[in-house]
Amino acid sequence: MKIRVNLFLAIVFIISLATIGYASNPVDAAATALSNKIKKDLAIEEVNLKLSKVQTHRLSNNLVVLKGNGTVNEQEISFNVKLKSAKLIPTQVEYEFVDPNLSDPFSEESLTNDLLHKIHNDLKRENIVIAVDYFDIQPAENNKKVINGEGDLRVGLDWKRVKFEMVKQEKNNEAIIKYRIY
Repeated sequence: MKIRVNLFLAIVFIISLATIGYASNPVDAAATALSNKIKKDLAIEEVNLKLSKVQTHRLSNNLVVLKGNGTVNEQEISFNVKLKSAKLIPTQVEYEFVDPNLSDPFSEESLTNDLLHKIHNDLKRENIVIAVDYFDIQPAENNKKVINGEGDLRVGLDWKRVKFEMVKQEKNNEAIIKYRIY
């Protein structure tokens, strides 16, 4: 009877660890952290993440860093994840798309992703879709460009129009974004 109870407790413990997302090794923890961050950043529910060329470095007894490459929904990424060693809890998660279309800060895909990210963070809603109809890029002072555009926006099941203005540096991907939903 004692063996059955201990086995039952062990199974419950393993299931509870899986439920709270505790990973058994650094690569699994990094993959989970990357997947969650990408889902949040891009406001998508499904992420097909495959890691390759993962390098693990122990910075201290308490900190492990994983760097490498991989693919997200068949788009190449490079990543850097810092984990607390004891429980493999992520402290910093960074990734960057390697695809040349996404690395150009003024491509339609990059501008749409910036706008989607901004609206998702402002509205705190899932299931946001943006279809940009047009955009116009004008040079501005201090190596900046002003992008004006308009498109359709779906939040949940409702479609609305969105008009936006972005100010971006030519070499910096950070954008100042203003938009109006009507």
